[in-house]
Amino acid sequence: MQHTRTRSSGFPVFRLVADAMLIALYVVLSSYLTVKTSIFELSWASLPILLCALIFGLPDVLAVSCLGSFLEQMLSFGPSATTVLWMLPAIFQGVFAALAFRFLKNKDSMLHLVLIIAASEFLLSAVNTAALYADGAIMGYPVPALHVIAPVRLAGLLVRAILSCVLLPLLLPRLRRNLRSHGMLDRSAAEACPRSNAGADRPDASSDSAAG
Repeated sequence: MQHTRTRSSGFPVFRLVADAMLIALYVVLSSYLTVKTSIFELSWASLPILLCALIFGLPDVLAVSCLGSFLEQMLSFGPSATTVLWMLPAIFQGVFAALAFRFLKNKDSMLHLVLIIAASEFLLSAVNTAALYADGAIMGYPVPALHVIAPVRLAGLLVRAILSCVLLPLLLPRLRRNLRSHGMLDRSAAEACPRSNAGADRPDASSDSAAG
């Protein structure tokens, strides 16, 4: 009983630490491990956003996407008139993914998981492209026509979506199982996550036998 109370009392602290780690991971991936040109960007920064959306839900992913994208903008470009504009792609992706995962919380299907991941990556690219044109209009620099940059950006979207659709279904069941086993994942957040396979969150038979 005392052990349960200790884990429960540390739960908010764990969430803050987990969010901070995801923010740091986002900043590293977006600032230092991203291929950037004037019309193209290949980044893996969406991985911590999607992990947070699926495991912890909307409040956490809002914090991670807002603070992560703000720090990335400050480190890469400093403050500007369009800082908030460039924060929107990560925020939109996080909010969409969290709401979609919650809506499909009873869907025990790998297909639903992959579709949401792919759709969130498409939304990220769409908002990012819109931000590029808005930034060009506000700051007064020319942006190539959409038909010129679309093939390159679609190629980046395809690579990023494939990576996310492969990695996330592999990582999520293990992360959720470990978090639950240590009492670090609340029931509401766990139920908001569609399972990538039917047995991913079931306790091992050996554990049941030991408990009995």
